[in-house]
Amino acid sequence: MRKKHSYFPLILIIYILILAILSTMAVLYVRSLLKTYENAQPEIQVKVAISALASEAESGALWDKFASPLVAGKFESDLDIKEEYKKLISSDSVEFSTKAGLHEEDELVYSIKNNGMILGEVTLKAVGEPVSKLAVFTWREWKIKEILPIFASQDYTLTVPSDFSVTVNGIELVFSDVSDIVESQTKYSIEGLYFPPNLRILDSNGVEAEYSIKGKRIIPVIYDYTLTLPSTLEVKLNGEVQTGEPNESGYISYDIRLLTKPEVIISDMFGNTVNYEGGNTLPLTYLTLNTTDRHTVTVDGQKVPEGAYTISDNEEYQHFAEYTSGLPKLMKYNIAVLKDNADITIKDMYGETIEWDKTLHTLDLTALEGVDTVPSDIASEIDVLAIAEKWSLFVSKDLAGTSYGFYDIAQHLIPSSYQYDIARKYSTSIDITFTSIHTLGNPPFTDESVSNFVMLTDNCFSVDIFFNKHMILSSGPMVDNMNERFYFVKYDDPSSSTDSLTWRIASMKEIVGNAE
Repeated sequence: MRKKHSYFPLILIIYILILAILSTMAVLYVRSLLKTYENAQPEIQVKVAISALASEAESGALWDKFASPLVAGKFESDLDIKEEYKKLISSDSVEFSTKAGLHEEDELVYSIKNNGMILGEVTLKAVGEPVSKLAVFTWREWKIKEILPIFASQDYTLTVPSDFSVTVNGIELVFSDVSDIVESQTKYSIEGLYFPPNLRILDSNGVEAEYSIKGKRIIPVIYDYTLTLPSTLEVKLNGEVQTGEPNESGYISYDIRLLTKPEVIISDMFGNTVNYEGGNTLPLTYLTLNTTDRHTVTVDGQKVPEGAYTISDNEEYQHFAEYTSGLPKLMKYNIAVLKDNADITIKDMYGETIEWDKTLHTLDLTALEGVDTVPSDIASEIDVLAIAEKWSLFVSKDLAGTSYGFYDIAQHLIPSSYQYDIARKYSTSIDITFTSIHTLGNPPFTDESVSNFVMLTDNCFSVDIFFNKHMILSSGPMVDNMNERFYFVKYDDPSSSTDSLTWRIASMKEIVGNAE
């Protein structure tokens, strides 16, 4: 019996071969279309035109067709125009772009440039109708219609520090070339140049700066940093501490200007440093805080270093400081932390945290917050409201006795003190005689309040007292209000033979509204 032969493997091989041949033909066809498509792009013709322009400039044939410009500017009087143009058009930095404006529908116009300077124009014209292949490739053949060299002058601007010197093509810029001077920066106008200038920019030490040309701007490579920082920050330039210039706001200004990139390190008093490389952003939390030594201040849990604050006497206490010791001092903190949102915590004299607006950069907490009642042990020794009302009666000439009641009020004052002298001089001055004739109302005092009691030292306290005093004048009733901070000192009169340790008025300060 004869075997049957299968032809399927042979047919499969033939099919695969045919498929491979067809695929190869398709790939080759697409490749040929791509090559044709790429060669038909107008940019190819523009490059051909640039090459032709460069070739004619090299051979001199270009100048047989087009006249070179006459140079009138002082910066190019010694230049060989033809040679300079040849260098620019033959340079690897030549580029081109389509030119905006009106032209024929089947034309394209390209500008030829070198570093922004226009060297010529190329006009292309379409030949024939557009060709489409495979539904995705559409092109049109382009031919060079015109190649036109352009000689157009251009103006440049250059801004450098005023102590720099600049030469353009070997000619030094002078005052007549200056267009503006702003904050130690001089702006020059360099006009009428046909070709990019060759500059030398020197600083005050004769060091030359590099530069670049961007369109009509000449940009020197200068590391110019201007910093205005809180005084507690340290600035090091290449390892050396800079002093800077203090300004009226208490900050320090630093002007750093170098031709080589500097190392600028900024440090705070809390161990943070920043390597500054220019710009306006610097991680910084800063606060000028006026407070007292009764407050405590920490930054991220750390105590504020000594160099970040100053301590001074409070002038409000100057008239009685000799009669007590340990009065609160004023403290001014200049806190600057090279961190965003550093935690500055302030606690009052009672150890309570003070909430404050963290967007502020200045804060005054010199006013000590007291309690609204006089402690019982103090109240048992002195009636502060009664003493204040007696002072008010003295001022309005309503105390009985000689010298208009001076000797009555004097028992509540410290002999020879500032407040004592004020009372004594007033009682003997002509001013007291000008007090209008009146009688006291009934009751004479209303709306009385005693608040903000603060124990300043072991033998000194302050207290705020308010009341309205009613008087009846010939012209009618009158209300005179008192809103004063009284300072009392426990004083032992050395002239007395008995134990005379008593609370006495040491000073007074008017409170205007709610202000201190």
